Amino acid sequence: MEAPVFRLESPTPRLLYTRKEAAKLLSVSLSSVDLLIARNFLVTRKIGHKRLISHASLVAFAQKNTPRLWAGESDGKSRAGEIVEHAKAV
Repeated sequence: MEAPVFRLESPTPRLLYTRKEAAKLLSVSLSSVDLLIARNFLVTRKIGHKRLISHASLVAFAQKNTPRLWAGESDGKSRAGEIVEHAKAV
């Protein structure tokens, strides 16, 4: 007799995801998701105190080629100061 097969993912995607779930789905860090939101690459909805990201927004982002998120990535170091300056300008 074969053991039952369990699926980790549901066949129907959820409509909305938390920032942490979105980071896991996109295989990026939570700070990268925050940067994507700040730069309007991901569309969010605020429900109560939670900021949620739509499934459609995650799929759209995953399907397009995007420029580097972090300024000066070539040396492999994060440039938090430049991100803060960008956020103030927006």
